[in-house]
Amino acid sequence: MARRYGGGKVGSGGWIERWKARHGIKLRNICGESADVNRETMTNWLTDVMPNIISNYACKDIFNADETGLFWRLLPDKTLHFKGETCTGGKASKERITILLCCNMDGSEKMQPLVIGKAKQPRCFRGIKHLPVQYEANQKAWMTGLLFESWVRHIDKKMAGQHRQIILLLDNCGAHPPDMQGLTNTRIAFLPPNTTSMLQPCDQGIIRNFKMIYQTRLMRKYLTAYDAGTALTINLKQAVDIISVAWNDVLPATISNCWHHSGIIKSDVSSPLDTPQPATQMWEQQSLFDRMKEVLKIPLEMDFDSYADADNDVVTNAMLSDVEIVESILQAKEEEETDQVDEEVDPIVHIPHPKEVLESIQTLRLFLQCQDESKSLHRHLSDLDNIEKSVQHLLLTSKCQKKITNYFSKNT
Repeated sequence: MARRYGGGKVGSGGWIERWKARHGIKLRNICGESADVNRETMTNWLTDVMPNIISNYACKDIFNADETGLFWRLLPDKTLHFKGETCTGGKASKERITILLCCNMDGSEKMQPLVIGKAKQPRCFRGIKHLPVQYEANQKAWMTGLLFESWVRHIDKKMAGQHRQIILLLDNCGAHPPDMQGLTNTRIAFLPPNTTSMLQPCDQGIIRNFKMIYQTRLMRKYLTAYDAGTALTINLKQAVDIISVAWNDVLPATISNCWHHSGIIKSDVSSPLDTPQPATQMWEQQSLFDRMKEVLKIPLEMDFDSYADADNDVVTNAMLSDVEIVESILQAKEEEETDQVDEEVDPIVHIPHPKEVLESIQTLRLFLQCQDESKSLHRHLSDLDNIEKSVQHLLLTSKCQKKITNYFSKNT
């Protein structure tokens, strides 16, 4: 018999169970790294279990995937407000997205990031047919069992097309279904509980390096706009572009070193020399941050590490209780309306006409040709020529296309 909750009719327990099963929801704790690491379990797993798990796979076919939260608009002046915020709801949650990153042991392959936002069709995505990331959405911007399983099956299909067998190492997060059936080219292996903060390669510096690069590029955009006397408005489309570039900029050596630091490495692979962040990259991060402190009047005692770690505690998934599930359903319409209002802040992106692009290419070519060769910008001229050729072809092709009405006379 259905009961009433908060004045509205709610389904029975059986209905809730069927709804949870349909959406891949299980009753588990919030996923996190805060539990004490069981070092004995970790050591035994590395010595006795792990070698057997990965023995039949080459380094390039051993992958690790992990979710992380990101305050995608966060500038250093808001760091103290957001730092340590689990951000499960409220205004701050609208600045948060969840990102799934996946890479292999030798750093030779990084999967396209999966970004989970709150809006299914952000206004700034209108007219965009190709994003540099895979984008999904739900009310919490969290990873769910359904989303994760869909992602794994997509990877499995991709590997089948490449005739590859891979193994995917995962933590025991509640949004990672333990019983996925029908995978043909992807084997799932779980790390021991309460050891992921030490064993998970992505947690050994891969995610942190990615975030530092993202935040550096965000500061660069802000300072460029500041110097030009314009206000910086970052929308989600710009954020996913930066996410893609930042992930591409994570070095294979960084990834390989993090796998070694986790202890998950094949016995026949020699340990690489530590390759710290390139000096030029570290210098740029520090100099940009110092400039931001001046512009935004940030307290002198705040350092870049505090900014880089501001969203470390952001929740990326949770398994809800039955009461919480009911409340989320009852509030769904209200939240969707609120999100719709918030989305109005981001204007629809202007999609440039090919003619505008060609004019911009001419301007960019002139700029490159006027630079000193020591700036190493001339190497991009050939890329610019190829882009110009492709855009010209697109413009000519669109002009050649005729409407079906052109084949009929006006008098017919």
